[in-house]
Amino acid sequence: LKLQFLYFIVATNRRSKVMVVIHLKGDGENLAKEQILFDTVGEKNCGELALELTKMQNMRVRLRFMTQAAKSLKKELGGNDLTEKFTQPIAEAESLLDLEQVTVRRRKITMKEYEEAADTLRGCALIAFPEECSKGVETLCKLLDDDDCDNLDHVRCLLTLLDKDARTDDMLVEGNTQLWWASKQLHHSDPLSKYSGKNEKTKLICKLTKLGGSVPTKEPAIDGQTQQDMMAYYYKKQEESKKLISDEDINYGNSEWANPRGLKNHFQGTGGIDWRPR
Repeated sequence: LKLQFLYFIVATNRRSKVMVVIHLKGDGENLAKEQILFDTVGEKNCGELALELTKMQNMRVRLRFMTQAAKSLKKELGGNDLTEKFTQPIAEAESLLDLEQVTVRRRKITMKEYEEAADTLRGCALIAFPEECSKGVETLCKLLDDDDCDNLDHVRCLLTLLDKDARTDDMLVEGNTQLWWASKQLHHSDPLSKYSGKNEKTKLICKLTKLGGSVPTKEPAIDGQTQQDMMAYYYKKQEESKKLISDEDINYGNSEWANPRGLKNHFQGTGGIDWRPR
């Protein structure tokens, strides 16, 4: 009886924690590359979920501009031995940010992985430029207002890596965001299961906006790559058609499509029959 009771408790607990997969897509053109796969449970509070996803999306944006800054600093070093200090960390950060990690490999990258990649890039700056980094973020910020500073781009790159509070307009304010699914608000006070249902491994494609913001942009019927492939295919067929017309000596009188009785023959089942020698 005890075993049966324990089994009942475990089974009930499993049923109450229905797993849900969130596929978060960045809203707008600037955030199109910021996609996240995230496992959660149906009982998760939507407000807490919105906060966690906002932090992860912001971390991706931060890591992306940190990677660009690290590339610039690496280029400054030229053939210096310290150049190689940047190579692997940059490659690892770019791998995490690669959209195919989500869209093709279905990889669920954790916040810890993003943070570790950012810390590694920050460490590269400390090793390569110890004297400047030792001045601290506040001192470096003052250099940006110094008219006599002749290397502002360098200072900006250092600050991008060192300042954990560095932001861009693409980063949302944590605690002031709203999660959306299928053009519906996922209200902060609701459990996720109100929208996801009770089926195991339900997948929701969601977007974030600022709290009180308008409905996010809808997903296009086809993605950009598919559209490019379709246009390329159409152009190729168009060119083939032009070449066919220009290369062939079309005998109008003997062409089936030029036969005024072609439609009638088609419906009578006599189309394609040749009675006259050619």
